[in-house]
Amino acid sequence: MGSPIFTQMRRQVNRRVNRRVNRQVSLKSSLIVGGVLASCLTACGELRTAKVALKQNDNKLVYVRVPNTLLTKEWVQSTGFNRDHAKNNTYAVGWLPSTELNQLTFDDRSEIHRLDEAAVTDGRLNPFTLETSPTKFDSPAAAEEYHNYQAMTEELRRLADSHSDIAKLTSLGKSSQGRDLWMMTVSDQVELDEGEPELLYVANMHGDEVVGRELSIYHIRSLLDNYSVDARTKRIVNNSKIFIVPSMNPDGFEMHQRYSAVNTDLNRNFPDFTSDNRDNSTGRAIETKAIMDLHAAHHFIAAINFHGGEVCFNLPWDTKANDAPTEKFADDAVLNPMGRAWADSNPTMAANSSFDRGLTYGYEWYEVNGGMQDWAIWYRASMHATVELSYVKWPDASYLSTAWLENKEAMFAFHERALTGIHLEVVNDQGALVPNFEVSIESSSRTLSYSFGHAHRTTTDGPQKATILIGGRAVKSITVTARMFDGKYDRVSISR
Repeated sequence: MGSPIFTQMRRQVNRRVNRRVNRQVSLKSSLIVGGVLASCLTACGELRTAKVALKQNDNKLVYVRVPNTLLTKEWVQSTGFNRDHAKNNTYAVGWLPSTELNQLTFDDRSEIHRLDEAAVTDGRLNPFTLETSPTKFDSPAAAEEYHNYQAMTEELRRLADSHSDIAKLTSLGKSSQGRDLWMMTVSDQVELDEGEPELLYVANMHGDEVVGRELSIYHIRSLLDNYSVDARTKRIVNNSKIFIVPSMNPDGFEMHQRYSAVNTDLNRNFPDFTSDNRDNSTGRAIETKAIMDLHAAHHFIAAINFHGGEVCFNLPWDTKANDAPTEKFADDAVLNPMGRAWADSNPTMAANSSFDRGLTYGYEWYEVNGGMQDWAIWYRASMHATVELSYVKWPDASYLSTAWLENKEAMFAFHERALTGIHLEVVNDQGALVPNFEVSIESSSRTLSYSFGHAHRTTTDGPQKATILIGGRAVKSITVTARMFDGKYDRVSISR
């Protein structure tokens, strides 16, 4: 991530006003190396960037800047370094367990600087140059502030109550601190299982990456308020079931931190198919379990996970290489153009020269193991991508209107493209829906399983040869043309 990113970041920050929602920023004490204290007093508070030494037995996670020369795979694995998004040609930023940090050689330790995480999150500190920005600006007040947990709950309840014909608010369970993990479901027959294609948005799994939380609320409003007056919105709502989880980590938001209340990085907490074949939630965070249970109950043909700290569309895989065509996700021919369309429609994303005009494969950016994206694809047959929405993780609320304008169309277009593919109704000789079958298509190496009757699958455009398998045996093939779902199915009759 080069200087253009922070030029843009500073532009965003310079629109800020000094307003925050129910959060306290704690500026942490500096650390001592050989008795030398390095500190910098700035307009944003007392910023410590001392080279790091820590007491034994203090195993807190420390936010640090690390030179890229240290970042071999072996070093990362041995120290437990957890990468954050920020990176340039010289440094990467992330978290190190303090005991591991203290055990490093003096030479390595002397190259590592502790950072004020809150200042980086808010955009007050550039972690590479260590330049700071003031906290107050003479810019107009934002039209709307961030929703804390209470305000978010009240707004979601209001929306569900005022649009009860097409919206349903449910809780996926409680967070570690007892907050509801709210989910809004939107569909024309919201109480019924019509076999329609299902789509999922999840935001705020990292508690201090907050723009997606607000865009999720705005998107819910847009779907509900425009349903009766906009044909495009009505078409989407009538022909799909949309699940939106605005905050997977409400505790982290209230605490103004990345991790859950029990210090779990939720995007490193899912089963990793390269090292952990246990696709179960035993021993995982409460919030992780809630999302895994949701996927057990629904097959999401497409899903988006909102993050912050960069501006890009992140494609799978995160946990293994994507260099060769055979290494890429089997439906890359579908998802890659969807990501390209999202990035091209977002001016800030399209201008991100750190990637391919805002598009990247996760592993080639940096490796993530135990992430939700790869887990959902590998174990739950979804088509899942990650969208980074802002260079500053927690920008001032004055930035939210810009973020919404830059992503609103992309969100609707992603819906429409996800609904474009094959839509089969598989019946037996008597016309009854067939349970437990698989569908393969010529344009992908993935064979997907379906539990009862209806099969939706996002595909490339044009004719698609689809084969129905039962018990692993091909029983019928049909050629259909990909189309956006309109409530009608291509019927496939098979003999058993």
